[in-house]
Amino acid sequence: MRPQTRAERLWLDVTNAPLALGIAIGGLGIATLISAFNDYDPMIFLFYSVPTAGVLARAVWKANARRTRLGQLLGAALGAHGDADSDVATDRLPDIPVCVSQKWIYCAREKDVDVQPLDKMIWAYAETIYLRRRVQLVIWNRGAGANVLPLRRRHLAAALDRLRRAAPWLPVGYNAAMKETWNADHREFIALVDGCRDSGRPFRAPWAGQGLAPTTASGPINAIQSIVDSVEERERDKLMQRWEREGG
Repeated sequence: MRPQTRAERLWLDVTNAPLALGIAIGGLGIATLISAFNDYDPMIFLFYSVPTAGVLARAVWKANARRTRLGQLLGAALGAHGDADSDVATDRLPDIPVCVSQKWIYCAREKDVDVQPLDKMIWAYAETIYLRRRVQLVIWNRGAGANVLPLRRRHLAAALDRLRRAAPWLPVGYNAAMKETWNADHREFIALVDGCRDSGRPFRAPWAGQGLAPTTASGPINAIQSIVDSVEERERDKLMQRWEREGG
């Protein structure tokens, strides 16, 4: 992926301007509504309009800054791994937080881009977060490590489709049978994925699923989280304990 020219960066800034303007106008609308309940007091209008519009505009600025930073990091990572001139789908990053080449998988995390060999990936699925509009993409490697990548629901289908197209041998989806196979028969699970990858066959096990995994969100707004650990931590702990027992 080639670096953006100055003209292209300027064009992107201009295309983001209407969004920032719309949010600022929305802040003014909120302030107007509040002041209407106070006989249109101009001081109340100013008190609410300036901070409201400022907070919303700052949120847009931060999102755009993150998008630019991750785009630059992805470009550097592609160049470092020989994919700068490859046909790698990089559009809509970080809305779709994963890019895949023939040998590497690039995951856009909160502040960096993680790069791992594609043939080390074993399983990918999406988690739906209780009481949240967002979902997250979970990609496990053969070392029981996972990249957990938050994204909006409207981008989920495109993210999963990108994985399926780039690596048809990779299991993409979730159900109870896959979870139990991963936990109880993980070596057979890995061997099956390796066999599909080495032979160029799509992963089509009869017990495989295409669903989403339920999970709970961290933070004080979700009391369930204080009782139930995250899916990633539970599955990693169980897997590592089983490997330790079998290795001993």
